[in-house]
Amino acid sequence: MSTYASLTQDLQDWAENDDTEFTNETDNFIAFAESRIFRDAPFLPIYKGTDTGTMVSGTESITLTNTTRTIRSMTITVSASFVTLHQRLDSYLRDYAPATATTGIPKYYARTNETTVIVAPTPNSTYAYTLNVTKQPTALSGGNTTTWLSLRAPDLLLFACLIEAMGFLKNPESVAMWEQRYASALASLQNEMGRNIGNESTVGA
Repeated sequence: MSTYASLTQDLQDWAENDDTEFTNETDNFIAFAESRIFRDAPFLPIYKGTDTGTMVSGTESITLTNTTRTIRSMTITVSASFVTLHQRLDSYLRDYAPATATTGIPKYYARTNETTVIVAPTPNSTYAYTLNVTKQPTALSGGNTTTWLSLRAPDLLLFACLIEAMGFLKNPESVAMWEQRYASALASLQNEMGRNIGNESTVGA
């Protein structure tokens, strides 16, 4: 496991650099590393979440939380049953229901920008909805001293940070070395997650 304090110390020790110019960039190294891991490994359970709420009757749009990165699926509750909406382009929704004043039970959804989802037809009631999403969690910092990554994949996080640190120090050979270590740790984590999925699906011996 790793904490913010131990990771920042490891970066100084492994890079053999404790100059102020280097240590002042520590939070950037961590932030860039976490962003990279999020993009490379969106399957990690820590990135899965839900946004819930209630639609406003006669209003087609829903506002997303500012941490939502992608939408995996959307359901609404109709007469105590879950109904899955189908994702389409917003242009498809406009063709399907050109008059937003026409209401009904929503069938489709589309993300129109970073913060807005629209549904079609426009809801005719206050349906409860659930958006299954991916979102980047709170970053590791002095005020948030441990995260899922620091506790369960500390090697992956460290290697990703060292790539950023060595890039900052303009050391291409070390960047290449830590890229290899990062790729190996990422593949190992992918295998672990694959076994978990297999167990949940009762696949395998």
